[in-house]
Amino acid sequence: MSPHAPFLLMQGMITTKSPANQKTDDNRQSHRFIFDVSALYEAIGGERAGQACVFTTLVLCDALAQLGFPARPVAAAVEGRRGRVRFGIGHPGYQLRRPNAWKGHLVCMIGDLLIDPTIGQVARHGVDAPPLITVRSQRPLVPDARIALPDGWTLSWQAEGANNGWRTLRDADPAVREPAVWRLVQRLRPTAPATGGPLSTLTGPPPSAGP
Repeated sequence: MSPHAPFLLMQGMITTKSPANQKTDDNRQSHRFIFDVSALYEAIGGERAGQACVFTTLVLCDALAQLGFPARPVAAAVEGRRGRVRFGIGHPGYQLRRPNAWKGHLVCMIGDLLIDPTIGQVARHGVDAPPLITVRSQRPLVPDARIALPDGWTLSWQAEGANNGWRTLRDADPAVREPAVWRLVQRLRPTAPATGGPLSTLTGPPPSAGP
């Protein structure tokens, strides 16, 4: 899949959309807009785009919340399997690539829709995955989903609700991500103001749903 494959954002729904077939159904009144994944990465800029899960996910959640979608950041663990080969990302017990980093992975939830904007990191394990994946979870606001990729890998997401150490990171400071959030909002909706309300109110408290 193209690293800049657009995805269709609708009322209560996001689906991936093929670049070769971007025509929308005019009868689908739920359509809000189509945007390229590059809009998110360009709003963030630099090497962090698509790699820093906390910053990237919070920018996405805040921008979607500003546009009226009930987006929430949720900690998750990702497991990849192909035959007897497996790897994990985001579980406190997994080995970290960077010392002193948060032992976790952050995704965006809109109801039962899971959006992982930094899943492209699995490429280091030999997985041919798009930079962003959307998949339906078994439970609202709780990561519990699985998807099979064409190259034989299966990716699954499970909740790590108690793993909220990301909230203490600098990337979780609303003031740090505010410029990127408003850049993304303007890319998605050009008529939106360049700045807006305090971002700390957008992502809200952690969901109360258990793991």
